[in-house]
Amino acid sequence: MKIFDYRSDVTSENKFKSYVLYSILGLVGWTVIIAFSLFWNLNLVEENIIELANKEAEASYQKDLLYRRWNSNLGGVYAAISENNIPNPYLDFHEREISTPSGKKLTLINPAYMIRQIYELANQKYGIIGRMTSLNPIRPKNAPDDFERKGLESFTKAEDEFKKIVKIDNISYLRYLRPFMVEEACLKCHAKQGYKLGDVRGGITINIPMDDYNKASASQKQTLWVGHIIIWFIGILFINQGFRSIRKNTDSLIRSEKRFRVLFNSISDIILVYQSNSNSASKIIEVNKTACNVLGYLKSELLGKSATDIIQISPDKNHFESTVFTKNGVSIPVEINIQQFEFNNKLTTLAIARDISERKKVEEALKISKEIAEAGNKAKSDFLANMSHELRTPLNSIIGFIGMILMGMTGDLNTEQKKQLTLVKNSAHHLLNLINDILDISKIEAGKIDILKEEFLIDDVIQEVVDTVTPQVNKKGIDLLCEAKEKTIIFNDRRLMKQVLINLVGNAVKFTSVGEVVIHVALEGENNTSATMRFTVKDTGIGIPK
Repeated sequence: MKIFDYRSDVTSENKFKSYVLYSILGLVGWTVIIAFSLFWNLNLVEENIIELANKEAEASYQKDLLYRRWNSNLGGVYAAISENNIPNPYLDFHEREISTPSGKKLTLINPAYMIRQIYELANQKYGIIGRMTSLNPIRPKNAPDDFERKGLESFTKAEDEFKKIVKIDNISYLRYLRPFMVEEACLKCHAKQGYKLGDVRGGITINIPMDDYNKASASQKQTLWVGHIIIWFIGILFINQGFRSIRKNTDSLIRSEKRFRVLFNSISDIILVYQSNSNSASKIIEVNKTACNVLGYLKSELLGKSATDIIQISPDKNHFESTVFTKNGVSIPVEINIQQFEFNNKLTTLAIARDISERKKVEEALKISKEIAEAGNKAKSDFLANMSHELRTPLNSIIGFIGMILMGMTGDLNTEQKKQLTLVKNSAHHLLNLINDILDISKIEAGKIDILKEEFLIDDVIQEVVDTVTPQVNKKGIDLLCEAKEKTIIFNDRRLMKQVLINLVGNAVKFTSVGEVVIHVALEGENNTSATMRFTVKDTGIGIPK
């Protein structure tokens, strides 16, 4: 069954992978060839630049050596003494300075002194730095540095050239050192130092600035980079075109197969595909990864297995709850959807099973929680009923005894005593109403609250509220004002309205230290059958933070 058996796309996908591998190898190989060619050409440019600088240094050396030999063969040259041509203090010669018949002072310029003056001029004009050096110098400043010492020592080992690219004052130079040998004319001045004909007298150091050469090489290197990148890119285009041509023949099929495979295996539900044979046996022909993971089987173990060994199937329903069994015999409650279709002239079934274990646990937990809540609510209701009964019994006695006292049954009372006992009686009635409210809370929760409407004067209710909170008002030293139309009769639950007003006014008094609390009652609107009253409690207290 190709639509489900992903083993069928192995060949096409492997071919595609081979094409990808060959294309990658082609890209890597082409890149390596271009990189090698670029590196080799860049190195060749660098070598050519150094060789050109080396030839310039060699030409300068041969020129300087020729000048030296010319001066040496002449035994020195006399020149006029000037600021730039002072007598050489290191020249030990009895005729170092002479005068012409006209009295002009002349000084003898020996080969070393002449070469030094030439290098000073070359440095000023062309930036070429040069000098003579020796391991046994007459002039101390001609002593070699580390580079020159290594070069001079190498000349004693049959080497005839020493060079190196260095930085001097952040400028790149080719340092070039060549030896000069003791010739016949040299012995006149240097024989006393122990030199013999053919010995290495010293060396000539020439420092060639590399800036111009580096600029020339940079231009060549840039051309090489651009050229190689263009060639590399053209090659990549050809390789890519070939890859795309190959991919075009296989990509569509692979995309379709991969898309279905990803979808099939990413579904978190168990999916079984099975076919029924002539014996009505249901043989599994495909499963997804979730089925293997949940049931604990390898895919190879499930393929060919009877579907009834795994799942309980209802033959007459397409959507039902059932049970699947894992390899270890564990049962898992599932919700199953069944779809049937023809494939290869056989009835094929697609069964999708969703694990509902968590849902079952939640349902059970909700059931237990409901039972616990109902039991707790019943216990609370029983407690409130018992508590209110125990409180109302002595409270009714108190109210009764106060009523007897007010009636004068225990003796006469003065006006202040009657007033105070009346406040106590009203507070006791209010407390009794609070106890009734506790019972009302239970009734509200049960949806059984009773509203007892009756006709009564608003003035009477407001006066009872004022009498209740008057002790608190007097204690805090604030004013309690009422703004209401007198003799207004309304039809409502007197007890509940009074309780609401006591709560509002009591709260206002509690949070007002200075000023007043005002009870305002106004007619909001009316029609032929009813009217709306607005009750407002205002205070000068701290208020509620925004």
